[in-house]
Amino acid sequence: MAFKYLVMDFISFERGKPMQEVNKSYSFALAFVTTLALAVIAVFTFGSVTTAQAAVLGSESPSVYCTYSQNGEEVDGNNLTAGTYDVSFNISGVEAVSVIQVTATYDETVTVASTPVAVMSDTTGYAVSSMGEVLSNGNIVFGFVSNNSDSSAINADGTLIATVTMTFAQDGDAAKHITVADNPNLTFVQVSYADGFNNSYAINSKDPDYTQGTLYPMTCDVTPTRGYAVSGSLVIMTNTSGRTDNVPVYGEYTIDVYKDAEMTDLYTSVKSVQTDNSNSFTIEALPIGTYYASISGKYAITRADIVITVTDSDISGAVIPIVNCDFDENGYVTAADTGLVYMNSFGSDGDKRCDLDGNGFVTAADTGVVYSCSFGEINYSGFSIN
Repeated sequence: MAFKYLVMDFISFERGKPMQEVNKSYSFALAFVTTLALAVIAVFTFGSVTTAQAAVLGSESPSVYCTYSQNGEEVDGNNLTAGTYDVSFNISGVEAVSVIQVTATYDETVTVASTPVAVMSDTTGYAVSSMGEVLSNGNIVFGFVSNNSDSSAINADGTLIATVTMTFAQDGDAAKHITVADNPNLTFVQVSYADGFNNSYAINSKDPDYTQGTLYPMTCDVTPTRGYAVSGSLVIMTNTSGRTDNVPVYGEYTIDVYKDAEMTDLYTSVKSVQTDNSNSFTIEALPIGTYYASISGKYAITRADIVITVTDSDISGAVIPIVNCDFDENGYVTAADTGLVYMNSFGSDGDKRCDLDGNGFVTAADTGVVYSCSFGEINYSGFSIN
């Protein structure tokens, strides 16, 4: 049954072309299927040394995606400049495969080298065989079959399917020129022979024309957002109006980043890093968009007024003042908070969080910052990072 569909796959994407071109594809498909048959015969003849334990079909979240590199440097496929790139098709979200096929097309503004740079079957540790490839006439097709009796383990965090060299004649988003087929006969992932050849993951899992078996959803993004880093440092806020002497706060702080202004949809959370001269943070790989952040820590009045706007580059150098002298941890700064400062001002082993003037010692002078922050409401009036 699988052989039938794989033959049909190679005919389907050539539909509408002259018969001689279809015949070429059909001949290629027969060779393709012969490779698969030999692989399967070898499995059942000689057995398998290591058979992967595939997860239950439908319980995972496969995703096909592309990455782009030029001269060894990864670039953002959403903003390519005209030129030649190594384009890698990858699969993530599954721990094992029995059969995988990816079919794509490219338009007339793109040219593709006839030989792939790399394929999954050449990757050490992946017990799969290539079923052949098509890299011509606007079509890209790759297929692989497990060498084991059921399935072969792959890296769920991301496994290379194949890398091809592509030349783009125009600037812009590569997704405008490359399209992965959502027909479940053309692009699919089967995770176990035990599930049957007709049951698989597909981009269009609701295809009304597919009646051979059960389909489960998978996603595809030809140009996933690369994301950009946002970094900065946390300093002591010395009065209610936001003044700072740029003295680093002491200790570890949590930066929660949300997708919504109501701060209900958490996107990521990172910790700050305390060193001798700074208390810094880095939020890795934020996709383009607007985010809302809060900063909290022991003795700190939580700062929840931070708006991060990511456009098309990394952001660095944000300096964020934090009120961190709520020593009785009641959510307010009052004269009572001077008590801990006084307690720590005697001797050399005081709590470094109480060194609010940054001179390396805890003394009665540090109470001045507490007093300055205890008159009126804390002026967290909005902080923009862009």
